[in-house]
Amino acid sequence: MILNRSNFLFAIVVVMIAMASASCVDIPDKAPDPPALNAEFRFISVLPDSAVVPSSMLIAEGPNFSVYKSYTLAANATPSNYTTFLSGSKRIVYGTLDTLRLTFDTDQRATVAFMQKKNGSFDALKLPYRYTFAPNGIADTTLVRFTNLILNHKDTIDVYRSDSTLAVGVVTNNNLLFAATSGVVKIPAGRTYKFYFTNYSDTNRLYSSSITISGASRKVYTVFVYDKYDTTGVTPAAKIAKVKVKVLEEL
Repeated sequence: MILNRSNFLFAIVVVMIAMASASCVDIPDKAPDPPALNAEFRFISVLPDSAVVPSSMLIAEGPNFSVYKSYTLAANATPSNYTTFLSGSKRIVYGTLDTLRLTFDTDQRATVAFMQKKNGSFDALKLPYRYTFAPNGIADTTLVRFTNLILNHKDTIDVYRSDSTLAVGVVTNNNLLFAATSGVVKIPAGRTYKFYFTNYSDTNRLYSSSITISGASRKVYTVFVYDKYDTTGVTPAAKIAKVKVKVLEEL
């Protein structure tokens, strides 16, 4: 009985010491600040040669959009460096006071392409790849997507592919139709594909430009087909039209 009473008294002492120690713990007045919710964006103008390419743009942060900050743009078809922004809604003034609205998602890494529409005004196309593609690419694979920015809006473009590694020529049954942005084309590492661009509505009419991309591990490219559909000075028999092509490395 005496032993049990001693144990009981000892337990009470331990509890009292623990409570006294707990009362000495400092409790902060507020929770720690959350980490910044950032996004990484870069910008590229992809305009026809006849357009005036702005050298800068203005961006205002939401929700009030009251303060605009100036950002420098590179030459046409040349991307700017990535810039870190707070995520959220933005208003962008580009060119002749065209106000464009975009949302920069948290942890998103994307390219914004500025284009000229048929009526002469400007628009913006956000091309993210952090969530569309694997963040670190795909091992032993190059991913390619195509974007149609031709000025007079040919609705659909054919992309015909040849595998120069295997020397099989143009593979007409392995083509990709796209109007704005295409799906993803995968090129295995060690293979080289040549892509030809054609006008879907005009049989056998080839654009004069083509591109060659070699497959490598964990690479991502965006291919812009832009400027205007121009057959000036080209004989009908040649069936060749002029456009421009820009290959932009994303990763």
